[in-house]
Amino acid sequence: MTSGIETVTAREWLYSVLTGDATLMSLAVGGVWEPPIPKGTAYPLVMFTLSSPGIDTRGVGYIRVMSDPQFAVRGVHTNKSYGGVLAQIAARIDLLIHGKSGIVTNGQVVACVREQPFEFTHLEDDGITQYRQLGGIYRIYAQ
Repeated sequence: MTSGIETVTAREWLYSVLTGDATLMSLAVGGVWEPPIPKGTAYPLVMFTLSSPGIDTRGVGYIRVMSDPQFAVRGVHTNKSYGGVLAQIAARIDLLIHGKSGIVTNGQVVACVREQPFEFTHLEDDGITQYRQLGGIYRIYAQ
């Protein structure tokens, strides 16, 4: 039976795994964030957002066994290319979380699986600053 806060469990696990890796933190000098990202934060950075709260898996009757929220987890950079350090960040994220599991204060992640790649470009209102995002959409099975 779950604690009922599977999305919190998934967030705690993501943050712990991502910030706990020295290699990723040396690439993503701006750190790991779930929006909003404070003005003045350095780039590149890692950002994750809830894409879908998922569906509950129930056992017998009303007993909830787990939920499977989806998160977009990606590197974000202000450069004009998806290559270089941005590609390195995306690859490192995938190495750290795809196929992995773990226990955190609020529960446990049974598994994390990338379901599709993620790529996005945003042009700031100034018409000059570009933010490129590269990573994946991950299904996190949490209890």
